[in-house]
Parts: sequence; C-alpha cells; structure tokens
Amino acid sequence: MTEYHNQPAPDPSAPGRWRDLTARVLSSLVLVPLALGALVLGGPFWGALVLLATAAVAWEGASLLGQNMKDAGTWGFVGCVVLGVLLAEVHHPFWGLVIACCSMVYGRKLLSAAIVAFLGAGSLALLREMPQGLVMVLFVLAVVVAADTGAYVTGRLVGGPKLAPAISPGKTVSGAVGGWVAAMVAGVLVARFSGTAHGFLPALWALVLAVASQMGDLAESAFKRRVGVKDSGRLIPGHGGALDRFDGLLAAAPLALLIAAFTGRFPFWL
Repeated sequence: MTEYHNQPAPDPSAPGRWRDLTARVLSSLVLVPLALGALVLGGPFWGALVLLATAAVAWEGASLLGQNMKDAGTWGFVGCVVLGVLLAEVHHPFWGLVIACCSMVYGRKLLSAAIVAFLGAGSLALLREMPQGLVMVLFVLAVVVAADTGAYVTGRLVGGPKLAPAISPGKTVSGAVGGWVAAMVAGVLVARFSGTAHGFLPALWALVLAVASQMGDLAESAFKRRVGVKDSGRLIPGHGGALDRFDGLLAAAPLALLIAAFTGRFPFWL
C-alpha cells in the first residue's frame, strides 16, 4: 500500500495530471467486458465474479485494519465474508449476514469491513436475481462507472474548489458535478436502450445513486487517510486496489436494492 504522508493534491493544470489515464483505460478494457459477460450470463458466472470481488475487498479491508495477512485468522475472516455472500446468492441473505458478522471472532474491528463487503456484494447478487435484474444491475454499474469517470475527467479539465480537502484533496466540486451529469446520462441511456425509459425517473435515480457512490468514495478516502495510506492495494493498475475501484459500488448497490424493494418496481425507475 502507498503511504499518504500528506501528499499535495494534484494540480489540474499540471502536465502530469493524466499520468494514470493509460493504466486506467487498459484496466477498464479488461474489467468491463469481464463484468458485462458475467452479468449477461448470470447464474454461476455472475455469482463467481461477485465472490471473487468480495474476497478481494475483504482481504484489503483486513489489511487496512492492520491484520497480519499471513495469519490464519485473516483467511478465516475472508472465508466468513465470502460464505456469507454465497448464502445471499442462494437466497439466504439473513443467514449470510449472520455468517459474515461471525467473522468478528477474528477481531472485533473487522466487523465493519465484513458488513460493508457483505452489503455491497450481497446486494449485487440479490439485485441480479430480481425481475429485470440484468437491467437493474447494468443500470447501477453504468451509473457508478460514469460518475467516477465523469468526476475524473471533469476534475482534471476544470479543476476549481476542492470538494473535501481534509478527506481527499484531489477531488473537486466541478468533478462531483461532472460525475452527476455523466451518471444521469448513463442512466437514461441504459433505460432507453433497454426499453424501460419512463419520464425523468431514470435520471433522478441515477443522480441519487451517483451521490451515494461519491459518498462511498469519500468514506473510503477518509478511512485510508486515517490509517495513513493512499491506495487500498495494487490489484488494479490505474485504480489501486479492489476497494479503490468498488468503493462507490459498495454504497450504491445496497441503496439500489432498497429502492427496488420499497418501490416494488422492476426496474425501480418505472
């Protein structure tokens, strides 16, 4: 993990502001087709991908919390979280949550990481199994990716006032707004091309999920700053670790599941 040491925020006008763009694009060229293929195929393919992502997130969470990564207890923690998500995938979310929470026997401080990983991954698994699940998960993924990409590009092109300098000095207000706009466009496009467009609701829910995604990103940034690291890992070139890539999704997916459950609409923007 890269240490922070109060590094200065990148200058949007500096020549090297796009230095990580190539790595981000190359990583996306691998991750996007993989995720879309598994999502469309569904069943064990989507389930396996979600479990792999869960394991990576839980592992990095344990590392950030100071666990000895060679200790058997760390493997036990990751196993509990993965088993919990697996139970959610086979329609036993309550027992899945119980098993995930049991991971605290390996350290009470691990409970928060277990819950975050379980809720995010479990929500994606359950959302995919709902009526119109394919479209709903695609909507969530498109919105989160668009919000992140829009914020990245707009923040570097426009710059301006910092969004939360004490938490994440590199994030700007212009980037946040650019992310919202990109997310709404992505949400509307998914709704339109799936034949589920309905008035302004796709744009509205896309905005809500984009804000949740950015809040998840900021929450992870605050946690990383607290423990003194810049990236949660080095698993994904240009992005950092799995937590760096999926932090927004871990916040947006449970919210999308709640919206679908409470509205009783499938997809939830109808």
